[in-house]
Amino acid sequence: MVFTRFKKGQITAIAFSLWVVAIPLVLAMPVLAAEKLAAEKLAAETSVLDPSPRAAAIARLEQYFDMLAKYDQFKGAVAINAGGKTVYQRSVGNPAHAHLRMGSISKVFTAVLTFQAIEAGVLTLDTPLATDFPDIPSKAITVSDLLNHRSGLNNFTNDPDYSDYMTQPQSREQMRQRIFSAPLAFTPGSKADYSNSNYVLLTLLLEKRTGKSYADLVDAQIIEPLKLQNTVYGETIQEPRDAHSYQWSGEGWVQQLQTDMSIPLGAGALVSTPEDLNAFFRALFQGALLSKTSLAQMTTLQDGYGRGIFAVPFGTLKGWGHTGGIDAFSASSVYFPERDLAFTVMSNGNRLVLNDISKALMSLYEGLPFEFPDFSAKPIKVSPSMLQKYVGTYAAEGLSLKVELRVVEGALQAQATGQQAFLLTPYPNLEFRFAPANLRFVFDPEKPTFVLHQGGGQYVFIRQSQP
Repeated sequence: MVFTRFKKGQITAIAFSLWVVAIPLVLAMPVLAAEKLAAEKLAAETSVLDPSPRAAAIARLEQYFDMLAKYDQFKGAVAINAGGKTVYQRSVGNPAHAHLRMGSISKVFTAVLTFQAIEAGVLTLDTPLATDFPDIPSKAITVSDLLNHRSGLNNFTNDPDYSDYMTQPQSREQMRQRIFSAPLAFTPGSKADYSNSNYVLLTLLLEKRTGKSYADLVDAQIIEPLKLQNTVYGETIQEPRDAHSYQWSGEGWVQQLQTDMSIPLGAGALVSTPEDLNAFFRALFQGALLSKTSLAQMTTLQDGYGRGIFAVPFGTLKGWGHTGGIDAFSASSVYFPERDLAFTVMSNGNRLVLNDISKALMSLYEGLPFEFPDFSAKPIKVSPSMLQKYVGTYAAEGLSLKVELRVVEGALQAQATGQQAFLLTPYPNLEFRFAPANLRFVFDPEKPTFVLHQGGGQYVFIRQSQP
């Protein structure tokens, strides 16, 4: 997975493969009366003056992560910060405080550096990029357009040749030429569409205007003032200080290639720990890094995008955060100002949807109802003749995509509109799974339908046609 193929929006059945379509940071959940009362009760019991959560909540969190470890579902670390104190931390499969690549959460740091430059009079939101880069594809592109992904610049990580050079060092000039040589994806300012190119270009702009390297800027203006002891600009991974990333092969964890950090720059090159990220987001909203005016501009939403940050709803709470992904690392971090509460999940190997782990972390801490997943079920064998009964094209009301099921070499294969095909693994009770994206297809024994389960949602698909 290249760094942050992130897009805003709800988790839906569209997000089939974790490695094809990114999972956004959206923790929205229905607020049932019992859940609201439970959250309000816990909020009263867990005040800023006494941030320690109930022992029962910690025990449930330990039970959940023990289960993920037992069934090899997750490698990484999580942390919860309440009132400025770490009240829960857990590492799975790594040494404590191992450095993990944060991917696009780096963009929040870059946005902070940009607003600091604005406050210092070095830039403005309206500064045209053409002033510093005359060969930019459009002279209309401004600093603000880069911050909230409205520039129209092509996302270079989506280019076919990206995987050819992603592990090799690249110069600033090589990256600039890649970004500027591609045609615009849309007219600048006309809409928002996520592009890593925006934050690579912000990195180059900051370095040009200040005369300092990005690594020096982030160290002097964020890391040192906040005393973030485990946050640095990424380099070649060195164990045991740093953790490698892994994908599950079906039999074990397989170490993945490393993106050379000369490529993502301020779009995704920082490494950290969950404790440090919680401290960073809290400091941002406590006024330690930016003025109130700058923070208000940063959190102003247009087409769902802030300037380097996204709104994150969870029940009755409104949070702010970002996700990240690079190689097989993934991360999500969110801060809830009204509760002075921060949650971070960082993974270097994950067989689940990271958003599901984030929701579990918050639900269990908040004392909300939560159903533990069952990883004990074992795959079964289903004959090709039995699989044929599921073949066809399926659609769900309210969703534009369709799902085609076919039998390929004795296995059931699924393919959603515009996405790659993937094989489904059969389980008891007419259930088929695709583990990398935490997908479950549960078929009706009497009707030509299945229910797709993902990210806490359920979607009924009805067969529209058969070959």
